[in-house]
Amino acid sequence: MRAQKTQSDGQKRPANSRRVLLVAASATAVIGAILFHTRPEMISPLGALLALATCVVGLLPALFYILRDERTIPFFPAVGLFQVFCFGLSPFLLHLAWADAPPIVYWGGKLTLIEGSIKTLVMFFFVRRHALGWLPVPRIRERAGSDATLLLLCGLALAHLAYKFVPGVSRLPSAGQFLEPVGYVIFSALLVLLLKGKLGGLKRVLAVLVLLVLAAIRLETFNFTQVMLLALCGVGALVYARAFRIASFCMLLIVLSLPVYEFTSTVRYLDGGFLRKAEALLTTIDGYRTGVRRDGTSQDGTSATETGVRRISHTWLFAHVVAKSPSEVPFWRGETYKPLLTAMIPRAVWPDKPLEVTGGLFGKRYDLLEPTSMTSLNLPWHIETYVNFGSVGVLIGMALIGCFLALLDKILNAPGRRELEMGIGLGILMPLTFQDSNFSVMVGTLPQFVLCLYLYFLAGEFVLRRLGMGRPQAESVERD
Repeated sequence: MRAQKTQSDGQKRPANSRRVLLVAASATAVIGAILFHTRPEMISPLGALLALATCVVGLLPALFYILRDERTIPFFPAVGLFQVFCFGLSPFLLHLAWADAPPIVYWGGKLTLIEGSIKTLVMFFFVRRHALGWLPVPRIRERAGSDATLLLLCGLALAHLAYKFVPGVSRLPSAGQFLEPVGYVIFSALLVLLLKGKLGGLKRVLAVLVLLVLAAIRLETFNFTQVMLLALCGVGALVYARAFRIASFCMLLIVLSLPVYEFTSTVRYLDGGFLRKAEALLTTIDGYRTGVRRDGTSQDGTSATETGVRRISHTWLFAHVVAKSPSEVPFWRGETYKPLLTAMIPRAVWPDKPLEVTGGLFGKRYDLLEPTSMTSLNLPWHIETYVNFGSVGVLIGMALIGCFLALLDKILNAPGRRELEMGIGLGILMPLTFQDSNFSVMVGTLPQFVLCLYLYFLAGEFVLRRLGMGRPQAESVERD
């Protein structure tokens, strides 16, 4: 009976795989042809072909993930989709919202934009598959039972809420390095447990309540990036639970919501709490409806769609940087990576540790911000490699970044892990797929964050087990 079922599944899966492959290839070819023939003047035929090649390369991890039916977090596919949106599709969309957009230089002597994307994804795949088999994977043994897991997650949620709303906690040195990003981990872990059916009854109600509170906290800030990152964690959990249709719908909503960034960016820094921000947001939206932009103009102001498209279009920013470097702006020679040397030192130990100001310096250095501006401009990883070391920096730097991402994937996303471990990996990895800020900001404190998380669950499980909470579970030996 079992042999017959296995044979039936084996016959059904190749047929489904071939169907998925055929549909994906056909859709890609049709959409690619349409984009090529409707390309804007700002991108040459060669540039359009390279942009489409970026899309194809970026889509391959998602296709392989579906065909192989991998039971892991879709981290590699998400990294590929980032390349698709920010470097592949964006040149074809930019002119729709920005009539005077600068030309997109996809080919410039020894450098092409596609090379960085290819090197990152190829090195990620090769290193993860062939070079890290020797690396041991940290595990969290849930001997105390699922009740203890829920209690530990709720304890983290309370600490996260205290950091958000209790001034004394938020002022503690280094507290934000753990209690701010841990919100994504709590959200991801609880959602995975719910989707996998590990929580029932009152535990399910409690988990849903915590999820709603965490989502409300992000919405209350009117910080579009934080909301988007939380949504990415949700999409990753849905894909991991094989809810592909719901995940695709949510991903579409994320893409369509990009124009909202223009509205939220006008109100998120206001004082006065949620109600004042909400009132200002409605006023801003009404102004756009009547033709008045946030800069007070009626015709020439930046449109919400333009801001949204610019937000994901790293190509125009890359082209701007290449045009100015090094003739007008000298290369930084690794200056933006220096904070990595001191990021591991807690501010409690070194109160006068220099602040991270790379975003502000980048914007002013390349004439993208006023000299007196107090704001900052995101410096994506790809562009950061160029502003430091030029073309060689992109070719070598993006390959090293691919190796780094593969290492994280091996440690946090090994097959056969339990739901809590996958939830932790999801909350750490998915925010790293949107590589929109400089490297040291996004990963400088990552090692100690991961270490503290594992110590918390290991120590918490030990304490709860000693207190007799939860039923011991039989451990199974799982190999990666």
